[in-house]
Amino acid sequence: MKFNWDHLEQFTEIESPHSAGFSVALDVSCACFDSDFEIVKIAKNSLVGSLESADQVEWGKGVSDMFMNWRTDVPPTMPSLLALACDHFNIADDHPFLNVALAACVLSEMPHLNPYHNNHHFHEVVAMAIRLCATHQSMNEGTDFELNASDILLLLTAAAIHDFDHDGQGNIMDGHHTPSRLEKRAVDQVTPFLMAAGLGQMHMDTVRALVLTTDVSKGLEGESPSNILRAVHMAHVKGLSMPEVAQDLQPLANDRKLALMACLLGEADIAPSTGLNYDFSQMATILVAQESSVLQPSATTLYGFMRHICQGQYMSDAARVLMAENFTSISLMAEQDSEENRLYA
Repeated sequence: MKFNWDHLEQFTEIESPHSAGFSVALDVSCACFDSDFEIVKIAKNSLVGSLESADQVEWGKGVSDMFMNWRTDVPPTMPSLLALACDHFNIADDHPFLNVALAACVLSEMPHLNPYHNNHHFHEVVAMAIRLCATHQSMNEGTDFELNASDILLLLTAAAIHDFDHDGQGNIMDGHHTPSRLEKRAVDQVTPFLMAAGLGQMHMDTVRALVLTTDVSKGLEGESPSNILRAVHMAHVKGLSMPEVAQDLQPLANDRKLALMACLLGEADIAPSTGLNYDFSQMATILVAQESSVLQPSATTLYGFMRHICQGQYMSDAARVLMAENFTSISLMAEQDSEENRLYA
């Protein structure tokens, strides 16, 4: 895979508070790419290899160990993960969305130092998005739901920037809920870079819809975008009446495959904390609690998230095939520990 690094150098002239940071992240990503790609290739089997005979528990432990190694050492830069995906999915070097995804990956290398919503989280979500795409493709080859190169690049773009410029606070501040505050912030901040990379308004709206569905928060009334996505996806799958959706989410109601892509993104977002193993889920819960003014680093927090936010199961067939057994076992252990009011830290 050959990236057009030179094309991105012009982005340092974009009028944005992130232009200088992008320039530094670009230099680092370019300098580290060859060595990082060698590191990423070690993870090839876990991220894109066939899992037909793999044990879910063993796979989850292997991936969580890999993520912990990335957390305790210098992780591979995001463009190296993109290159692995492009090689596996046979994405051409001249695909019009490749520079878009590359720009998103460079943006995600800019420092984010929150306890949970940080660069480690970005790497893990993109890695899990690649894994879920690979699983989905193996299950849907030759069908209408097989993802094409554009679908995959847009999905990975959304995964890379979904928490960009996260301020470490949620969408509920001082008791007031601002719907999708952080998700809209992320999209708004990266839009000049993605459009400079060649993304048109229609596909920018697609990325926006994908990112907004990662919002699991809600106020006293209404549903979270994540729950709205769940209803939209089920309406597509079961032929039910389509729920009313906000304009930003309308592309999902219009396009069954796009709604499925949003499911894969949302599941990539929560997979590290719900689908690998209990130890990693505990660590994630501790880190989330460090960012929160209301959540405790407890089994009750984790179980509540899996039971109520995730509604006890994944949405996509790919996520269920990949991680349903792990999800169930983690949820059961969290439930048991919550009955004893166990704190993780």
